[in-house]
Amino acid sequence: MKIAVLGCGAIGSLYAARLAQDPSNEVLCIVRSEQHASRINSSGINIISNNGCSNISASPRAVTDTENEVPADIVLIAVKSYATEDAVAGHAALFGPDTIALTLQNGYGNHLKILNAVPKERIIMGTTAMGVNIDSEGHVILAGTGKTVIGSLAPETETGHSSLATVKKLLSDAGFDTEETSDAQGAVLDKLLINVGINAVCALNDVPNRFICDDPDMRARAEALVREAVEVLNDALGKSFDPDSVWGKVLAVAEKTGLNVCSMLQDVRKNSQTEISTINGAIVDIASKAGLEAPVNAAVTDEILMLTT
Repeated sequence: MKIAVLGCGAIGSLYAARLAQDPSNEVLCIVRSEQHASRINSSGINIISNNGCSNISASPRAVTDTENEVPADIVLIAVKSYATEDAVAGHAALFGPDTIALTLQNGYGNHLKILNAVPKERIIMGTTAMGVNIDSEGHVILAGTGKTVIGSLAPETETGHSSLATVKKLLSDAGFDTEETSDAQGAVLDKLLINVGINAVCALNDVPNRFICDDPDMRARAEALVREAVEVLNDALGKSFDPDSVWGKVLAVAEKTGLNVCSMLQDVRKNSQTEISTINGAIVDIASKAGLEAPVNAAVTDEILMLTT
């Protein structure tokens, strides 16, 4: 099976490495710089576990230009949410009539940016709770493990069901704890709420995830963000999230991935664009379209934007 991984940051690298360990998979990594491609082609991808017990090494092929590539069976989209539309359009050669698109990205609305390239019956969307980061020396560090939850954008169709089964088997065979859901959007919103509570607070304070549990001020701010977001999603989208249950999940994830440096903090440290607009900013947008307000999430969105502009 030919698998293209579009974007090989921390998460993309982890999935590419595990998938490439199966010799029946042909894994292609699409990266932005020739330097990054050269490093993967010469040295492979090396995943270092925090406990030192489950290091992974693999040698997928890496390119920056896909114009002469044949379509992939599956394209795993792992670019930053703000880059989704350009990345999909810029690598159109990867998407054939039978290609399945899998997005495990942070944020809300990524699937809408893929629809121009792939019909909804072949779009699998989901989330991952794997805690991965890249250290100052460029090593990919696996800081925590968790489920990968996936669902079809068109679960009621035969093609959607078949695509979902194909992706689940692929990920499970690669060692990912993979779970199917009939409510793909719900799974994405579940992850969105986790990110709403962890990412911006950790990024603003330059700390790993565990501080959401340990520091009273950070904990209070994170809880306020989450409770406001739950209220917005319930009122604007007709969801029925329980705020206490969601906050409990946020704390559980923060504790389980306590040593992980979230992707937003990694971006802030590099003074790079963050995904704040599709995380806390998404809550603000959803609220605005419904005639509601989300001042707590709006304030943290503005603070992050000020850090990286």
